[in-house]
Amino acid sequence: MKNPFKEWISWEIGIWFLILAVLPLAVSVTIARNNSRNLIVTESTNHLRDIVHEKIERIELYVEDGKQSVRTLAAVPEVVHALRHTSRHFAEHGLEPSRLPELAGEAQAFLHEIQLRYGYHDIFLINRAGDIVYTLAREKDLGTNLRQGPYKESGLAWVFDKAITLLDSEISPFVYYLPSERSAAFIAAPVLAGNEVLGAVAIQLNEDRLFYIFTDYIGLGKSGELVAGRLRADGAVIAAGPLRNRPDALEKGLVFKDGAGIPIHDAVLGRKGAGLTIDYRGREVVAAWDYVPSLNWGLVVKIDRAEAFASIYQQDLFAGALLLAALLLVLNGIWLATKRITDPIKKLTATVKDFAGGDFKARAEEDQFNEVGLLAKTFNEMAKDIEEYSFSMEIMVAGRTEELAKAGKILERAQKIAHIGSWEWDIVNNGLVWSNEIYRIFGLEPQQFAATYEAFLEAVHPDDRELVTGGVEQALANVKPYEVDHRVVRPDGTIRMVHEVGEIKRDDKGQPISMLGTVQDVTQLRQAQRQLYQYISIVDENVITSATDLEGAITYASNAFCRISGYGREELLGQNHRILRHPEMPASLYDQMWETIMGGAIWRGSIKNKTKDDRSYWVELSISPTFDEMGKITGYTAIHNDITDKKKIEELSITDALTGLYNRRHFNTIIGQELKRTRRDDKNLAFIMFDVDHFKQYNDTYGHQKGDEVLALIGSSLKEVLRRPSDFGFRLGGEEFGIIAEDMTPEAAVSFADKYRLLLEGRRVEHEANSAGPYVTVSMGVVVVSPAEDLDEDEIFKKADDALYKAKDGGRNRVQLA
Repeated sequence: MKNPFKEWISWEIGIWFLILAVLPLAVSVTIARNNSRNLIVTESTNHLRDIVHEKIERIELYVEDGKQSVRTLAAVPEVVHALRHTSRHFAEHGLEPSRLPELAGEAQAFLHEIQLRYGYHDIFLINRAGDIVYTLAREKDLGTNLRQGPYKESGLAWVFDKAITLLDSEISPFVYYLPSERSAAFIAAPVLAGNEVLGAVAIQLNEDRLFYIFTDYIGLGKSGELVAGRLRADGAVIAAGPLRNRPDALEKGLVFKDGAGIPIHDAVLGRKGAGLTIDYRGREVVAAWDYVPSLNWGLVVKIDRAEAFASIYQQDLFAGALLLAALLLVLNGIWLATKRITDPIKKLTATVKDFAGGDFKARAEEDQFNEVGLLAKTFNEMAKDIEEYSFSMEIMVAGRTEELAKAGKILERAQKIAHIGSWEWDIVNNGLVWSNEIYRIFGLEPQQFAATYEAFLEAVHPDDRELVTGGVEQALANVKPYEVDHRVVRPDGTIRMVHEVGEIKRDDKGQPISMLGTVQDVTQLRQAQRQLYQYISIVDENVITSATDLEGAITYASNAFCRISGYGREELLGQNHRILRHPEMPASLYDQMWETIMGGAIWRGSIKNKTKDDRSYWVELSISPTFDEMGKITGYTAIHNDITDKKKIEELSITDALTGLYNRRHFNTIIGQELKRTRRDDKNLAFIMFDVDHFKQYNDTYGHQKGDEVLALIGSSLKEVLRRPSDFGFRLGGEEFGIIAEDMTPEAAVSFADKYRLLLEGRRVEHEANSAGPYVTVSMGVVVVSPAEDLDEDEIFKKADDALYKAKDGGRNRVQLA
């Protein structure tokens, strides 16, 4: 029978012809198909990411608007008065629903207007004890107690507790609320009178406005769908909104089964992503998903894979036909080419085989005038050299044998120092040879070891044997090199971790005959690595920290830092830290900070930053320089502590709710501080005091509601002209206001005050009872204190007040310098 391997070169040439002809075309088609597929996936996922981000932004805006509304309600004086009055009446007489409008007073109409404007289902006033003393809807929850009554487990009770205990506003999940007989969510805010907590005001949100976001399928084709889910107390993920394919999902409490690749489970756990995946129906889809922080929901936007990939299937049919035609053309030319090429090669191969078998006199025929003839001539020259070289090699072998013996002793010493041993496994005869260091690593004596592969496996930890045997089998099959970490159990029970690397030696037929390798004891190294990784992970997840180079470019940002700033790590790295800088922070603070850290010292202080979406937050900051071995500063490391909530509470306590300006209490604090600072910096301090001309007559003519609008207009107009961080505006009481500004001459202070007076008059708010003009105007008194003047706060206030009354006596709607 003819040996097919003798014709192997003919087959090889034919196969190469086939590969070179067909492969480029096949590769081109494959690359084009993959590019089309990747382009579709990329475009689809980018489109879906945009949609999911837009939906989340709309949800967050809806929730944040609700929080802002309830905070505003909590600061309205009429609401504060209504809560105090209804709470007192409830404590003395119990619930009298018919008298609620009377007890609420002016707040009744105001709250009703807010309810209609924002579409809230209900608005509640709750006293500090948890009694619902007032509602607009007057449902079954009116008069009940949220701490002990039938609705103590409701979302309303939960947000009330947060408002009272944390002085913060939170939103509850959308769940079924029995008094309203529908799904509802609640937001509450504390109602304060000075430092006293009177209770809370809460709003009830309907699902209709929020769920409109989920039923808007513009840009999602025929199969597109939005899936919202939330995490139930038992760990199950359930539908949080209506589904295009399951309209009754919310009512029936659809549970999304847990399974590999279903993105809603990642989304509710705060993980975002995009790509090809499986949806809750088990269908392949292109999807993007993210987390909705305010509602603790996950949101998935998806399109069926079949709709997204429709164009690729037509390309596959065309590519198959093209490859088949190319194959038929190539096969026809292979047979003709191979015969002419291979015959001379077969003769040369036979001569080489004789030479390899020990016939050093064998020589090839040099009758070809091509590359084969050149190869034959080269072979003959090589054969002659080898014949001469073999004799000299016999002499060299003896000398090298002695050198190898010395090298073996040096190698054994080196292995002991590095805790690295070497081994060789005779696969054919199942014999195993270890260096002395391996015996020390395994805790064995040579006489205790059977020197077989099976005996080696006995020393391997039982839980790691499958890992080791699998690695050996893959190496024998030439799938991947042998490299594995595993445990060994010493005879005394001690467990060590080792790192093994091995290399297979094969015979001429490719069959494995032996395996060479090394073993290194890495027990202490792995223990140290685990401890280091655990520490780094804890710090990265929980500590708000960052690092910069000497120029302030960010070189590291922890996960906690990314969360609070709103940036991804890849967005931050390489950017200057000033991208977080809030415009309200004075440049002098940063100058002082850089002066401190560039001098090698630690800087500590509080800073207001801005997030990626321009929200602000406060941190207590500690910045330390980092040094190299020569003591040279190489960069800076910062540790941040989030104090935003603390600052918000401080801001509420010093801000007038109606005008948004600082209140009288904060004025009493700031005036003394600014007086000391301007004297220290050798600068003037200007104090401007003003009030509305004939404001009582304005209230009598147009009503208190219009009067409040005028006061709010004064506050907003004042904010327009106070542009420097060192300038402050205050509502001192009633219609009386004040301004503190540094570094102004008397002339500049008068000019500044007159500019604001004209600005307000230019608003053209009608005031028919004003003797100074047809519109709302103000009279202003100005006092400028130089660093040399020894005036205290009360004296400054009195001088400004006197100047204000001179302005009124002089005809009003004017500025008077003290």
